[in-house]
Amino acid sequence: MNKLIITFALLSVMNTAGAQTLALSTPKAEEKSNFSAIVKPTNEFGNATMNHSGTTLSFDGLPGTDIASWAIITDEYGEIVKQTKINASENSVDVHRLGKGMYFVSLVVKDQCKKAFVLNL
Repeated sequence: MNKLIITFALLSVMNTAGAQTLALSTPKAEEKSNFSAIVKPTNEFGNATMNHSGTTLSFDGLPGTDIASWAIITDEYGEIVKQTKINASENSVDVHRLGKGMYFVSLVVKDQCKKAFVLNL
């Protein structure tokens, strides 16, 4: 349920920021057999967690150091405010310059969001 709420919140934010409106629809009967494979995320980051301590975000459960990934932080309008390369050994992000508010933190590999978090400062 939380993922659904976050998804609609992201769509609402994107729409108010002037981005294109996305149309959601249910799959047709012949598409249903493949639908779960299309929307099912990969489990590379399934165990990843985000910890916020003071002015630092840290991530646990990231895959090995050979996977180049990014932590991308966007504000409530969808603007990127910070992006940092992360992996299993370098897994922290300094957020001391971010003002109070709500942010979205996405773990991205090869232009695909693998896991997302909400950060309230």
